[in-house]
Amino acid sequence: YIDKYCYNVENIFVTGGFGEADCMSASPISVRESMPILLINNDNLKYVDSLDLSNTYIIGGTGVVSKNIENELSNYNNTYRLAGDDRYITNEILVRHFFENSENIYATKGINLIDALTTGSLAGKNNDPIILINENNGLSNNQKQLINDLKVTNIIKIGGVEF
Repeated sequence: YIDKYCYNVENIFVTGGFGEADCMSASPISVRESMPILLINNDNLKYVDSLDLSNTYIIGGTGVVSKNIENELSNYNNTYRLAGDDRYITNEILVRHFFENSENIYATKGINLIDALTTGSLAGKNNDPIILINENNGLSNNQKQLINDLKVTNIIKIGGVEF
């Protein structure tokens, strides 16, 4: 439906149905690039096959989207897996892959994802990423380096996130 009636789909994100953090990390990119986020299981690969895609980006490790699904998706187009050891590292990998620099970055809690959900569209509209913050540990050294590498000048804290 999306590809026929709303816009031409060239690239998609694929993640598991329980990969909410991965979806939140991808949401600004999805908005900016008009890339649907497909929550996948073994039964809905036919949708991907029906599209004339350039790239599929799997978000998350093999515990989220299995290697078998990755192999099947690679039959349809270029398929890339963007995954880290946890949601915070996966978030960083996504941001690094899709953003060269950004004046702003939206910081939200990494466990309670309601703030990331409500921020994704705004961040995408403004061409800014979301960074998921571990509420117990604050910004990791990798996240601090990411903020530096992107040349971020404004960190916009959403929903009471502290670090």
